[in-house]
Amino acid sequence: MRSPLEMLFVPLGWALRNHRNGEKHSVLSRPGWDAPETITLRSDSFREGENIDDRHSPPGRGSNLSPQLSWTGVPAGTRQLVLVFEDLDLPFDRPGLHTLGILPPDKHDAAEGELTPGHETIRWVPTGHGSRLGYLGPRPLPGHGPHHYRFHLLALDNAIDPASPIPDIDALDHHITGRAIARGTLEGHQTG
Repeated sequence: MRSPLEMLFVPLGWALRNHRNGEKHSVLSRPGWDAPETITLRSDSFREGENIDDRHSPPGRGSNLSPQLSWTGVPAGTRQLVLVFEDLDLPFDRPGLHTLGILPPDKHDAAEGELTPGHETIRWVPTGHGSRLGYLGPRPLPGHGPHHYRFHLLALDNAIDPASPIPDIDALDHHITGRAIARGTLEGHQTG
């Protein structure tokens, strides 16, 4: 059941139903971000192509609890991992970034609720939501219809200098372009 506030946005969602950013604004469309898909990314919280439970959505819909993630197939020679969570159906001409983090190469999973701003081994990069760091769950515009959300994990053959400032995704391009040696993707959805 929708809250009264959500009901206010339903007409806007209906009006924007045919406006979606799609693949053209996916992180994988950025020059140099594509790599062989040899990493298998999984979750115990949802399966590939299935619904992401509301408990993984922000307050008002859920508790913003990050889903459990695990991965295999990270190649030898990996020096850094980059985790991205994006919305492919945002009705604007910009990427729908929800989460952007730099992980150590020996990390193989993230427990449910682990992707928090104060995590000791994850370096967070601010997303398009101001200076917010850490996980931001899915919450499609009410009335907009189904949204496809993707987690991407990229393996880099070069470590990112911890002292190098990375204020946004554009600054991260320099560290990923030509350095991504493998990737994995996990897709889920929610309906607005």
